Amino acid sequence: MTKRSVMVLCAHPDDEVIGVGGTIAAYAKKKIPVITIVFSYGEASHPWQKRKATIEMRVKESKMASKLVGSKKTIFLGLTDTKIKQQLKSRRIQKRIEELIQKYKPVKIFTHAQDDPHPDHKAIANMVDKITDKIKYKGPVYAFEIWNPVNIMKREMPRLYVDITKTFSIKLKAVKLFRSQYYNAVIPMLPFIIAKAISAGMVSGHKFAEVFYKVK
Repeated sequence: MTKRSVMVLCAHPDDEVIGVGGTIAAYAKKKIPVITIVFSYGEASHPWQKRKATIEMRVKESKMASKLVGSKKTIFLGLTDTKIKQQLKSRRIQKRIEELIQKYKPVKIFTHAQDDPHPDHKAIANMVDKITDKIKYKGPVYAFEIWNPVNIMKREMPRLYVDITKTFSIKLKAVKLFRSQYYNAVIPMLPFIIAKAISAGMVSGHKFAEVFYKVK
C-alpha cells in the first residue's frame, strides 16, 4: 500500500459516508487510497429482524456506498453495535487496530469526535487517541461529526477544510444507498449534511466543503 494512504475509523456502516464521504471521494479522484475500518455492523438498527439478515443488509449497503465514493478497502471488525465501549477493552481488539494502522501506514487518520453524544462514537474516538499515542503515530488525526448539529464543546482546535464541490453529489448519492436507514438516519441527516457542507464551503471559499478538527 502506498505511503499516501488515508484511514477512516468509524463505528457503524454509514458513519464514514455521512462524516467523510465527500473527502473520501475527493481523495479517490486523486488516486489516494482510503482504508475504511467499520467497527460494528450496525445491527441494532433493526432489533425486530434476525441479526444475520440485518448484518447482510447493512454490509451490502456499506459496500455499495464505499464503492461509489471510491474507498480502496472497507474492513468490518464485527464488534457488537451499542457495546463497542466494553469490547474495546479487549487487548485482542486493540492489537488488531494497532496492526491495521501499522500495515497501511496512513498519512492521515479520520475518526469520530470525542464529544459526540453517541457512546459508540465516543468510545472509538477515545480508543484512537490512546492507540495512536501508544504506537507513536506521527501523522495528524482529524475528528468528524455525526450527531453534533451544534458543537457541544467550544473548539479551539486547528481545522482542516476539504473542498468537496466536485464530489458532494457523490456523497449524497452514497448516503441514499443506505436504504435501511432511510427514516431513522438518511431523512433526518440530509438537511444537516447539506447545511454543513454549504457552511464549511462559505468559510473556506468553496461551494461545498467538509470540515475536520485536528485532535493531534
